[in-house]
Amino acid sequence: MRGNSAKRPHPVGMKQPNELGIYDMSGNVWEWCAGFTEKDGKEYAMVRGGAWFNERAICRTTYRYYLFPNSKHFNNGFRLVKDL
Repeated sequence: MRGNSAKRPHPVGMKQPNELGIYDMSGNVWEWCAGFTEKDGKEYAMVRGGAWFNERAICRTTYRYYLFPNSKHFNNGFRLVKDL
């Protein structure tokens, strides 16, 4: 989030975890998700969570934003998940 980021993204785990103990779910970088949608004949990929330069209202896991699947941006990332 803008007021908490020092105007840059941070390495994972540098901020406090959320109430579930998960680090950096919102407000660090937009995270690519396994969701796609089609609009006007074009396919878009879904990202969630907001990035370091977004306002607080956008930095939440329920906020969705759509990009072209081959987009490359300095503010996008992804999270690897493994079942234990």
